[in-house]
Amino acid sequence: MKKKILITATELNLVQFWVAHIENLIKSGCTVDIVCSDVGGKLSELKARLQSCGNPQITVVDLKRSPLSPHNIRGAAQMKRYLNGRDYDLILTNEPVMGMVTRFAASKKRRSGCKVIYFAHGFHFWRGAPALNWMLFYPLEKLASYFTDAIVTMNREDFELAKKSFGSAEIKYIHGIGVNLSKFKFSKEIREKKRKELGVGEDDVMIFSANELTKRKNVFLALEAVKLLVSGGMTNIKYFIRGQGPLQKEMQEYINNNKLQKNVFLLGYGKDIAEMDSAADVFLFTSKQEGLPVAVMEAMAQELPCVVSDIRGVTDLIQNGSGGYVCRLKDAKGFADAVKRVISEGGRGSNLTRGNSQKLADYEISSVSRSIINILQEI
Repeated sequence: MKKKILITATELNLVQFWVAHIENLIKSGCTVDIVCSDVGGKLSELKARLQSCGNPQITVVDLKRSPLSPHNIRGAAQMKRYLNGRDYDLILTNEPVMGMVTRFAASKKRRSGCKVIYFAHGFHFWRGAPALNWMLFYPLEKLASYFTDAIVTMNREDFELAKKSFGSAEIKYIHGIGVNLSKFKFSKEIREKKRKELGVGEDDVMIFSANELTKRKNVFLALEAVKLLVSGGMTNIKYFIRGQGPLQKEMQEYINNNKLQKNVFLLGYGKDIAEMDSAADVFLFTSKQEGLPVAVMEAMAQELPCVVSDIRGVTDLIQNGSGGYVCRLKDAKGFADAVKRVISEGGRGSNLTRGNSQKLADYEISSVSRSIINILQEI
């Protein structure tokens, strides 16, 4: 497939998800250009990583993630000027603000044969979402769908919603945007080394979470569940959280006030997620909203049992008795009981997790890259 392609997204999205796919598109004979916004300070990292895959041209526009930001007016004008002077066979766009601005700006290009494809990593409206999300984002996505040739969804709930609501575009489904799971293989040697480093004994039960310390990640529910376990007699619980965010100080106060200093540890940011997954006995994931959580897939790849929220995207990966257990969002006791159940059923490598490798095969980056190429050829 030899086409001229434009990809638009924030630089964070490109760094996290698109570098390998860009390399694959270039290898298949395509010319790839990029328009991105700079919202997370990762522009230099993006440029460095793209040097190894053909060094595509990068143009930066002044767009923000918030749809209400005044910067978006200038960013939209920049996008329109950019497209007026160039021709593409395909435009691949991502994220709500960037996706809408790109699709509206590309309306004339579509009339000349250019195809516009929107990759929905997770709609900002979902079953149980705040009414404001539905009032703000749903009408905009509905309008933008008329300027779109195809919408590619990454979880079953979004796929069904898009088929029902956005019939003006073709609706496609892929298994996420691709994860390199080869780095997430269980190692007994790493497990022993990491547990020793963390001060976790053989008889301790290690629970691990990898997420931002934010309201969306529902971190206080996780603390409540661990508090119930400890107060119920499981004083050998060691709960480690790898991540940072605005709630860190408040969480530490909760830990201190509830005398959980020997049980809960806020580790901050780190690049040892694979090692932590090897060391842990249970992966705890209490998030309120996800598209398709990479952290859960990384834990699954190591056959680490997962106790997760009953939300969109997560339930594509985990069902009760398959990979772990699913709990209601506000049910701290339910999460605590699920952790106990995982421990009693044998944990890692038990029947609970033996189907993980087969389930994850479709989510591997090589498999998703093939799916993306197939979709582009169809469109």
